Amino acid sequence: MNKRTILTFALIIFSIINAQQTESFESLLNEINNLPQNEKQEKAEQYFNTITSYPIVDGNTATFVVKGKYENDVKFSADFTDFTNPPKMEKVEGLDIYYYTKELANDARIEYYFYHGEKVFIDPLNPNKCWRWGSQASLLKMPKYKEPKYFSKLGRNVNGQILKDSLFSEYLGNKREVYIYLPVSYKSSSKSYPVLYTQDGDVYTGIVRLPYLADYMQNRNLTREFIIVSTTAIERGREYRDDKTSEYKQFFTKELIPHIEKNYRTERKKEGRTLLGYSRGGLISLDLISEYPNIFKTVIAQSPAIPPRDIISHFKDKHYDNRFIISVGVYEKRWLEDVRKLVKFLKANNVDVDYNENNEIHSVFSWGKWLEDILPELYSIN
Repeated sequence: MNKRTILTFALIIFSIINAQQTESFESLLNEINNLPQNEKQEKAEQYFNTITSYPIVDGNTATFVVKGKYENDVKFSADFTDFTNPPKMEKVEGLDIYYYTKELANDARIEYYFYHGEKVFIDPLNPNKCWRWGSQASLLKMPKYKEPKYFSKLGRNVNGQILKDSLFSEYLGNKREVYIYLPVSYKSSSKSYPVLYTQDGDVYTGIVRLPYLADYMQNRNLTREFIIVSTTAIERGREYRDDKTSEYKQFFTKELIPHIEKNYRTERKKEGRTLLGYSRGGLISLDLISEYPNIFKTVIAQSPAIPPRDIISHFKDKHYDNRFIISVGVYEKRWLEDVRKLVKFLKANNVDVDYNENNEIHSVFSWGKWLEDILPELYSIN
């Protein structure tokens, strides 16, 4: 048997197997609905024996499946569903199989859970998991999802320095920890550096690993050198969004920045100061630049959690020569439309806005990935 014959035979076999495996879940439902009860289970088992991974992905359609007997409804929860009232999963007629179907972009990344009563559980059919806000979630990456370029290459140490500083805030009445990343040349030079000020310093430093990403990029000439200063809220909701925002902004502008500029060599002008925050941290970062446009030049707001305060009102009747870099995932049901309204308002008022919608969710992983593209442009060597 020559090579051409072998190749042809292999392609035929592959086509047969592939055809058997690509029967859609919708086709299965139609068949089962037309079968007598005593044949439904066998048909379902034949179909599931051909499935090699879960959720079941057919083109842009993802079907999430739960098998088993449950007394009450099984519900599905992800960023694109209602968190307070997750939708019920459909039940296959006559069988103990539940499913939820969603059209997704072919490069989407989704984190999800199931609910049964008050119990939350991850997908027992899907081995792919991730950490989401302190607990495990199930993970789906659609076929054309692109992995981050650099995060898998980051080591355990940096060539520069990561320091832990602190200061007492008279405005907030407590001591604040501050994480500081200094570039590799800081010790040996006398120059001053631009500063990236972040909210949620514990997350950006420990989970997103922003100092490690910055260090990796700087030492490969992907960006110029810059300092990172990250502070962490003690009462996050109150300080970033509610009744202590005024005191927090006073702390940030009148205590934190003077402390940093007194003790570290930084560019002491608005062009040298950038704000970064995600979710509520993105909201307070927008709040800071709206009130202090002469202190900060740029803000990076990642999935800013705009409700319940109307942030748009903070920008009315003001002129800005600042730069706004805003991103949000299209599957962030809770925030997407409000972010779009803000961006539309800013652009209508001739504000410099770089806006990105990505096929992702309200996730630390997504925010870290997006910074891979933002930092080289923001801190361009040229």
